[in-house]
Amino acid sequence: MEWSILCGEPTGATVCFIDEGIDTGSWTVHWEDVAVGTASTIAEAKANLFSLDAVLYRKAVKKIAAGVPNGLER
Repeated sequence: MEWSILCGEPTGATVCFIDEGIDTGSWTVHWEDVAVGTASTIAEAKANLFSLDAVLYRKAVKKIAAGVPNGLER
């Protein structure tokens, strides 16, 4: 998230199968933009992202159950 903010890029959240790397799992299940522009600190922005975990996991599970290939359809 910090690099996205520093580079002026959109921030987002990814739900993926994990392996020993970071965001290198074999299958990305869900990705979506998450606006953090209203946060006044990095800690506040991170808290906002982490507060969405249950919502994002639920979307990912629904995509897996629906057989969406790679889960990348939004």
